[in-house]
Amino acid sequence: MTQNTNHNLITSLNKALSNHFALYIKTQNYHWNIQGPAFLNLHELFETQYTEISSFIDATAEHIRSLNSKVPASFEIFNKNCEILPGNESFTASEMIKDLIQSHETMEKVLKEALQETETASDHVINDYLIGCLTFHRKALWFLKSSL
Repeated sequence: MTQNTNHNLITSLNKALSNHFALYIKTQNYHWNIQGPAFLNLHELFETQYTEISSFIDATAEHIRSLNSKVPASFEIFNKNCEILPGNESFTASEMIKDLIQSHETMEKVLKEALQETETASDHVINDYLIGCLTFHRKALWFLKSSL
């Protein structure tokens, strides 16, 4: 793996980390603030999802470290690398779901970009990990879309 290939993969993983962190915060925000007739089901769904997302945060950071890079982690750095917009605790349940759908679609895009870098780098381990992340986000999208 060349230095540039390694750098591109690390950059992609940092972007995935930042976006997972943002999605984690947003999903937990909605878990805390959901209201309405579907409260219990959505409260539990959001908790299941943010719990899984939290595992991706740690695992992504560990993959970055496995490439001999430090993991920059601050709100400033995460915001700089992030495409997911902050949540809005005043949203209705339907608006929260639609916002989360958009965020999971963004995660799919970010992960597909990172997957391209793993293919260029021939890094099958991180490729496999990212496919697992992508699988989760597709299932999350299915659950969220089915909740509308």
